[in-house]
Amino acid sequence: MPTAGKLVAAIMFAGLGAPATYLIIPQFPEGTNFGWFMPGNALIGLLGGWIVAGSRSGHGYYNAVGYGLTAMVSMVAWGLLIYSSIEMVERSIRKMYDGPVDAVVSVFELGVDYLRVIASAELVIFLVIGGIICGLVTDFFAQRYP
Repeated sequence: MPTAGKLVAAIMFAGLGAPATYLIIPQFPEGTNFGWFMPGNALIGLLGGWIVAGSRSGHGYYNAVGYGLTAMVSMVAWGLLIYSSIEMVERSIRKMYDGPVDAVVSVFELGVDYLRVIASAELVIFLVIGGIICGLVTDFFAQRYP
């Protein structure tokens, strides 16, 4: 059921995911093709805001900090899973795996590798502060427009 809290959360977290891309891109080697990386991050943020933060909104500002951070962490986890799965499919097309189990294990190895690459203090600070602000704004609108 659509609510104002879900709508605002979707917009806010999409707005958090897109600019976070600018902090992630310099961490990768020069010449990396990012293609749909920014719209993909915005879509992940939109879904994370709608599903995680929007469904929990409207229960006070202390709770807003918690679900704002939860939505932010879920965005990062979903992003790592999605992008490492895409990389695994590309590698499997080039026949780089011995079998399906190796491919599935590779998804998690690639996710950890990507996390090591993107982990920077400025990105973590940006996402933590942004998650808190997004949660508070979401709760503000969810309380006023149920």
